[in-house]
Amino acid sequence: MDDQAVSRQSDLRRRAQLPKHMMGARQLVPLQRVLDNLQATEVHGNLRVADQHVLVLHLLAFFNPIVRSLRLMEDLSQAPMAVKLLGDLGRVPKSTLSDAHTRVDPGVLLPVLGELMTSLPQNVRLDGDLAEIQQQILAGDSTYFQTISDLSWALQNRKSNGEPGARVGLYVQVDVAHGVPYGPDGAGVELGDKTQSESQLAARHVMPGAIHLYDRGFVSFDLLKTLLKADADFVLRLTSQTRFTVVEERRLTKKDIAAGVISDRVGYLSGCQHSLAPGQLLREVIVTNDADPDKPMRLLSSLMNLGAYQIAALYRKRWQVELFFRWLKMYGNYTHLLSHDKDGAAWAFYIAVIGVTLLAIVGDRRPSKYDLAVLSIVAAGGATLEDI
Repeated sequence: MDDQAVSRQSDLRRRAQLPKHMMGARQLVPLQRVLDNLQATEVHGNLRVADQHVLVLHLLAFFNPIVRSLRLMEDLSQAPMAVKLLGDLGRVPKSTLSDAHTRVDPGVLLPVLGELMTSLPQNVRLDGDLAEIQQQILAGDSTYFQTISDLSWALQNRKSNGEPGARVGLYVQVDVAHGVPYGPDGAGVELGDKTQSESQLAARHVMPGAIHLYDRGFVSFDLLKTLLKADADFVLRLTSQTRFTVVEERRLTKKDIAAGVISDRVGYLSGCQHSLAPGQLLREVIVTNDADPDKPMRLLSSLMNLGAYQIAALYRKRWQVELFFRWLKMYGNYTHLLSHDKDGAAWAFYIAVIGVTLLAIVGDRRPSKYDLAVLSIVAAGGATLEDI
């Protein structure tokens, strides 16, 4: 048997590993008009795999969550859908993809994201208690992903057996109205390292004029000063150790009480000689905690003109960023990182942002929590698109 016949047999065996029903062609349609911007970028490997090829393969893998290895991405490059999008490139070996991960510049994807953001549904507003708010609402939080090796730029920790391990901290800021990550650079995601705290990452993504939502892990006087200096508003859950000096007690309305508000007070944060608190008058709203009734939530906010019930409703919208993490880890299957290189890992997370943005554009609405769950079912061959 000649070498070409052996190669064809090998390709067929690998192609058979993929599920019968693949997704992504429809979702990638809005991307076609921006792919040309990547045509002149550096190529990777003997096959002249350029950034737009790596982008397309990663996005097809994103929309088919069973494809979470370089070997399966190599197989994916031979699927009819990929061939149509990649042209006559041919099979992309996993070695070429691995090489590409060491050379990609995630910054080249920022113009792609910026272009796609202009296609998002316009004038999207929240309903209910938040319908009258005109400001952009951004929910920020961090999570961790296990790395495939002990990388020097990862946040170090110890495994349960005491052996060295490594994890990567990812900060994400989600536009609550659209349900997609968004930040000053357009991406709204950033990988951290051992030198950066969660609040420092958040400070790099502050958007002037927007309302920022944070959990207790982001209590930082420096972050609050950055927000106030940028003329940005915030709703932040305080820790029990944070001191607040009350100067005014506000009367609760029926709406406040119905929303679980316990108290609404105005005052100042108290600092110490090593850490000076912001000098601006702020607001503390205490609300009931459904998850732990014995520990009410203390919410700090710069928003003085909204009802206390609206402050509580704003904080509860922070679940949008948790939903994005759930997509990545459960439905998107980002349980570990494929790249040894920080830029390669950042590229993969930028792809996730582009993927979710494409879902919002194609669906003309904020992606629901079922969208990527459906992708997993179809990718696993459990149903066809027609069945769904």
